[in-house]
Amino acid sequence: MFTSALTSLLSEEAVIYAVDKNRRRLRALEHNTAESYPTANINTVRADFTRSLPLPPLDGIVMANLLHFVKRKLSALRQIYEKLKPTGRFIVIEYNTNAGNYAVPYSFDEREFIRLANSTGLRHAEIIARVPSRFLGEMYCGIARQPN
Repeated sequence: MFTSALTSLLSEEAVIYAVDKNRRRLRALEHNTAESYPTANINTVRADFTRSLPLPPLDGIVMANLLHFVKRKLSALRQIYEKLKPTGRFIVIEYNTNAGNYAVPYSFDEREFIRLANSTGLRHAEIIARVPSRFLGEMYCGIARQPN
Protein backbone atom coordinates (compact mmCIF):
# COMPACT_ATOMS: atom_id res chain seq x y z
CA MET A 1 0.00 0.00 0.00
CA PHE A 2 2.70 2.52 0.96
CA THR A 3 4.90 1.30 -1.89
CA SER A 4 2.04 1.99 -4.30
CA ALA A 5 1.63 5.45 -2.82
CA LEU A 6 5.34 6.14 -3.30
CA THR A 7 5.16 4.87 -6.86
CA SER A 8 2.35 7.28 -7.64
CA LEU A 9 4.26 10.24 -6.12
CA LEU A 10 7.76 9.73 -7.51
CA SER A 11 9.05 10.22 -11.03
CA GLU A 12 9.47 7.29 -13.40
CA GLU A 13 13.25 7.57 -12.92
CA ALA A 14 12.95 6.84 -9.20
CA VAL A 15 14.12 3.49 -7.90
CA ILE A 16 12.23 1.98 -4.98
CA TYR A 17 13.53 -0.85 -2.81
CA ALA A 18 10.81 -2.76 -0.96
CA VAL A 19 12.19 -4.83 1.91
CA ASP A 20 10.32 -7.66 3.61
CA LYS A 21 11.21 -10.97 5.23
CA ASN A 22 8.15 -12.61 3.69
CA ARG A 23 8.71 -13.85 0.15
CA ARG A 24 4.95 -14.21 -0.48
CA ARG A 25 4.29 -10.55 0.36
CA LEU A 26 7.13 -9.48 -1.95
CA ARG A 27 5.70 -11.54 -4.81
CA ALA A 28 2.25 -10.03 -4.24
CA LEU A 29 3.80 -6.56 -4.32
CA GLU A 30 5.60 -7.35 -7.56
CA HIS A 31 2.38 -8.62 -9.14
CA ASN A 32 0.24 -5.69 -7.97
CA THR A 33 2.84 -3.13 -8.97
CA ALA A 34 3.30 -4.67 -12.43
CA GLU A 35 -0.43 -4.35 -13.03
CA SER A 36 -0.95 -0.87 -11.58
CA TYR A 37 2.42 0.78 -12.30
CA PRO A 38 4.03 -1.10 -15.22
CA THR A 39 6.81 1.49 -15.66
CA ALA A 40 7.75 1.64 -11.97
CA ASN A 41 11.28 0.61 -11.04
CA ILE A 42 10.72 -1.44 -7.88
CA ASN A 43 13.31 -3.85 -6.55
CA THR A 44 12.13 -6.30 -3.93
CA VAL A 45 14.63 -7.41 -1.31
CA ARG A 46 14.00 -10.35 1.00
CA ALA A 47 15.69 -9.28 4.22
CA ASP A 48 15.21 -8.40 7.87
CA PHE A 49 15.41 -4.63 8.26
CA THR A 50 16.77 -4.99 11.80
CA ARG A 51 19.97 -6.44 10.34
CA SER A 52 22.44 -5.14 7.79
CA LEU A 53 20.58 -4.49 4.55
CA PRO A 54 21.97 -5.26 1.09
CA LEU A 55 21.03 -1.83 -0.30
CA PRO A 56 22.88 1.01 -1.98
CA PRO A 57 22.95 4.49 -0.42
CA LEU A 58 19.40 5.84 -0.48
CA ASP A 59 17.85 9.30 -0.87
CA GLY A 60 15.11 8.39 1.55
CA ILE A 61 13.64 5.64 3.67
CA VAL A 62 9.96 5.28 4.52
CA MET A 63 8.92 2.94 7.31
CA ALA A 64 5.18 2.66 7.77
CA ASN A 65 3.74 0.62 10.61
CA LEU A 66 6.92 -1.41 11.04
CA LEU A 67 8.89 -0.15 13.98
CA HIS A 68 6.17 -1.02 16.48
CA PHE A 69 7.22 -4.67 15.99
CA VAL A 70 10.80 -3.97 17.11
CA LYS A 71 11.69 -3.97 20.79
CA ARG A 72 15.26 -2.63 20.40
CA LYS A 73 14.54 0.25 18.08
CA LEU A 74 17.79 2.17 18.50
CA SER A 75 20.05 -0.59 17.15
CA ALA A 76 17.62 -1.34 14.31
CA LEU A 77 17.42 2.34 13.36
CA ARG A 78 21.20 2.66 13.29
CA GLN A 79 21.31 -0.19 10.74
CA ILE A 80 18.70 1.57 8.64
CA TYR A 81 20.17 5.06 8.88
CA GLU A 82 23.53 3.78 7.61
CA LYS A 83 21.87 3.39 4.21
CA LEU A 84 20.93 7.07 3.89
CA LYS A 85 22.94 9.37 1.64
CA PRO A 86 24.34 12.51 3.33
CA THR A 87 21.26 14.42 2.17
CA GLY A 88 18.88 11.52 2.89
CA ARG A 89 15.61 11.70 4.75
CA PHE A 90 13.96 9.17 7.03
CA ILE A 91 10.17 9.09 7.27
CA VAL A 92 8.19 7.08 9.80
CA ILE A 93 4.44 6.53 10.02
CA GLU A 94 3.27 5.08 13.32
CA TYR A 95 0.55 5.08 15.95
CA ASN A 96 0.91 8.01 18.32
CA THR A 97 0.87 6.05 21.56
CA ASN A 98 3.14 4.26 23.98
CA ALA A 99 0.37 1.86 25.02
CA GLY A 100 1.16 -1.25 23.04
CA ASN A 101 -1.12 -4.24 22.57
CA TYR A 102 -1.10 -7.61 20.80
CA ALA A 103 -1.16 -6.00 17.32
CA VAL A 104 1.24 -3.14 18.13
CA PRO A 105 3.53 -4.68 20.74
CA TYR A 106 6.25 -2.00 20.97
CA SER A 107 4.50 1.23 20.10
CA PHE A 108 6.23 4.59 20.39
CA ASP A 109 4.73 8.03 20.24
CA GLU A 110 5.98 11.08 18.37
CA ARG A 111 8.14 12.29 21.26
CA GLU A 112 9.92 8.93 21.32
CA PHE A 113 10.44 9.10 17.55
CA ILE A 114 12.16 12.48 17.90
CA ARG A 115 14.30 11.19 20.78
CA LEU A 116 15.30 8.08 18.79
CA ALA A 117 16.11 10.08 15.67
CA ASN A 118 18.33 12.44 17.64
CA SER A 119 20.00 9.51 19.45
CA THR A 120 21.07 7.98 16.14
CA GLY A 121 22.65 11.16 14.83
CA LEU A 122 19.86 12.32 12.54
CA ARG A 123 18.85 15.96 12.84
CA HIS A 124 15.86 18.19 12.32
CA ALA A 125 13.43 15.51 13.50
CA GLU A 126 9.88 16.79 13.40
CA ILE A 127 6.30 15.64 13.13
CA ILE A 128 4.81 16.73 9.82
CA ALA A 129 1.32 15.25 10.09
CA ARG A 130 -1.17 13.67 12.46
CA VAL A 131 -4.38 11.92 11.48
CA PRO A 132 -7.13 10.34 13.55
CA SER A 133 -7.18 6.55 13.67
CA ARG A 134 -9.95 4.26 14.84
CA PHE A 135 -7.21 1.98 16.09
CA LEU A 136 -5.20 3.54 18.95
CA GLY A 137 -6.56 7.04 18.39
CA GLU A 138 -4.02 8.77 16.16
CA MET A 139 -1.20 8.20 13.70
CA TYR A 140 1.71 10.51 13.03
CA CYS A 141 4.22 11.02 10.26
CA GLY A 142 7.69 12.06 11.36
CA ILE A 143 10.71 13.04 9.32
CA ALA A 144 14.38 13.31 10.19
CA ARG A 145 17.41 14.19 8.07
CA GLN A 146 21.05 13.32 7.92
CA PRO A 147 23.21 16.09 9.35
CA ASN A 148 24.68 18.06 6.44
